[in-house]
Amino acid sequence: MARPVAQHDYWFITRELTLSAFKLRDQGSLLGFLWTLLQPLAMLSVLYWLFRGQMGQTVRPFGLYLLIGLVLWTFFASGTGKGLLSLVMRRDLIGSVTFPREIIVVSAVLTVVLSSMLEFVVVLVFTLATGAGISWAWLWLPVILLMECMLVIGCSLLLAPWYVHVRDLDNIWTILVRVGFFVTPVFYDPTLLLSATEYRIYQLNPITQLMNFARDVLLQQQAPALGALTATFVFCALLLSGGFVNLSYFAPEFAE
Repeated sequence: MARPVAQHDYWFITRELTLSAFKLRDQGSLLGFLWTLLQPLAMLSVLYWLFRGQMGQTVRPFGLYLLIGLVLWTFFASGTGKGLLSLVMRRDLIGSVTFPREIIVVSAVLTVVLSSMLEFVVVLVFTLATGAGISWAWLWLPVILLMECMLVIGCSLLLAPWYVHVRDLDNIWTILVRVGFFVTPVFYDPTLLLSATEYRIYQLNPITQLMNFARDVLLQQQAPALGALTATFVFCALLLSGGFVNLSYFAPEFAE
C-alpha cells in the first residue's frame, strides 16, 4: 500500500528528485557536465558556418542571434522530452509513495533548468564579448526564462499522462520537435522569408515570441513589447493551469 506524504514535504521531494536526477545524469561520463555545453556549441558552429554568409549580412551579430535561439530551443526540446517520459521512468515511486504526481513531472523539467543555467551564463558572456555591454533591459531576462519554464512544464504536464497510455507519443513528439526546430526562428530571420500575413500567423508560436523577447533584450538592449509579452505570459499561464488539470484527471489511474 502506498505511504502518504505530508504536504510540507512536497518541496523536499521536488528538490531531492531534481538533484538526484541531475547528479545521476552524467554519472560515469568522461566529460560530465561539459556535455551540456558541447551540444549547443556544436550546433552553433555548424549553423554559423552554413548561414553566416546570408544571415550575417542582415542580422548582426549573427553568432549571438543564433546562440540565443539554440539555447532557448534546446531548453524547450530537452525539457518537454524529459517531462514526457518522467511518469513512466519514475513508476516505482508512484506505486510506493502517495504524493502529487505533478511533482515527478516538475522535478524532471527542473533538472533541465539546472542544466540550462550554464548555457544561459554562456549567452551572457557571449553578449559581453560582442561589446554590447550590460543594460537595464537585462532585468527582463528572468521574466522571459520564467515564461519558458511555465511553457515547458505546461507542455510536460499535458504530455506525460498521455504517454502512460499511448507509448507512441514519444516518437510522435520527437518528430514534432524536429519539425518545430525549422518552423521556429532559431537560425534565420522570418521577416526575410514570409509575407506580412504569413508572419502574423508565424508569430502565434510562443517559442518564437520568447526568442524575439530575448533578442530584443540582448541584441537591441530594449524592453520587449509589453502587449506581446503580456499575451505570451497569459498563454503560458493558461497552458500551465491546463497541464495541472490534465494530470490531476489521469492521476488516479497511474498506479494501475
